[in-house]
Amino acid sequence: MTARTRKYALLAALVLLPACSSTTYHVEMSRLNDSGLVSRTVRKADQPANKDKKVEEPTTTTFRGETPQDVGGAGSYQHHPDPMGSVSIYMERFGGNDDLHGQLREMSTAADALLDILIAWFQSELQDDPRWPKLKTFLHQDLRRDLKNVALYLWTGRNRGKVEGAGVRIVQYLIERGYFKATEIPAMSGLIQDALNEGDAGTDRFMKYLQRQVARRMGIKDNQAAPESLVFLSTLEAANTSLVHWYAGTDEGRARMARFQSLPEDERGDKPEYPDFEALHIEDMVGFELFASTRHVEVKFLAEGPPVKTNGTWEKDHQRLLWKRRIDRANTLPALCYAVWAAPDNAYQKKHLGRVALSGDELIGYVLARAALDPKDQRVWDALVDSLDGGAGTREKIVKLGEDVPVFSPLADPLASALAQED
Repeated sequence: MTARTRKYALLAALVLLPACSSTTYHVEMSRLNDSGLVSRTVRKADQPANKDKKVEEPTTTTFRGETPQDVGGAGSYQHHPDPMGSVSIYMERFGGNDDLHGQLREMSTAADALLDILIAWFQSELQDDPRWPKLKTFLHQDLRRDLKNVALYLWTGRNRGKVEGAGVRIVQYLIERGYFKATEIPAMSGLIQDALNEGDAGTDRFMKYLQRQVARRMGIKDNQAAPESLVFLSTLEAANTSLVHWYAGTDEGRARMARFQSLPEDERGDKPEYPDFEALHIEDMVGFELFASTRHVEVKFLAEGPPVKTNGTWEKDHQRLLWKRRIDRANTLPALCYAVWAAPDNAYQKKHLGRVALSGDELIGYVLARAALDPKDQRVWDALVDSLDGGAGTREKIVKLGEDVPVFSPLADPLASALAQED
């Protein structure tokens, strides 16, 4: 990492620069037959920053049961045929991490590590300033707490797809805790934009603002000049030089220098490249990669009719379900797509029950309960239902089946209840 790259990495850490490129996976599926065989086509489209979109050739596969690992995740499509109808269940996770406790623990640990680094670095510059204990208390207590809360707001907003709302809440949170005033927001926005767009001059103006915020926390009033002890925050170059100097004196920095000096001369650069940006633990703290491209998935599932349950959108004109999700790597909740279809066999139910009694949720419960039976019990139950003619007394016969053979009660009871609702 060059000095210039390190400078802008440090600035980006301060303003949480968002990702600037994206990848979208287009997934299309349709059921091929009643055995549960599914066709799946995946097409990947990359949108680099400030470049034309690149679309890869689609790949088509078929699967039964578990979904292919072509996008990253896990899932299944299960088709349950039944004399009363059929139930199909699709669910698939894309990306993410289900270990919520682990994610939050890692974020908290990373925030602590970041503050420990910041305190040690600042102490190397400010230890002789009598106002350092006041600033150190703020960093150790208030900023440590607030960084963790800000990280949680970002993590929550990211997982809910409401990053903008989380950002507004963070701004209000910081205003209430004295980090800046609401009236300063326009100026802050301008400073950040200047820093990102105007090179060194813009970053230096931003650093002067940051220097003033630190001075406030040391008890220095705005009409007083920043003390000489804060000169290391006067420009980004000065801050970077100070950070590198501090890092070089740490155990890790000395170890890196030792490794550098042990290399043959023709394998050395001008000097060891440190500190690593990753050492600041910013990405772990906020719960996502600052410079990673964003990843999205668009799933389309062609079906004969709308599902009974889903978190997707049914597009009637296209006879398909649609999901559009953002899928991230290990530090966010997974994107989950699911749908459950229930298709009653009208002819069978009318013949043996006298009417279509099972549909929707009732059919789902019945089919899954029958699928849970031992195969031998399934055959016995099916034969008993096949013997029904749908005439008078059908419901009573079903009730008796459940009473005489307890293993059949999970089927008989809801079926009898469904018939009773029709009466």
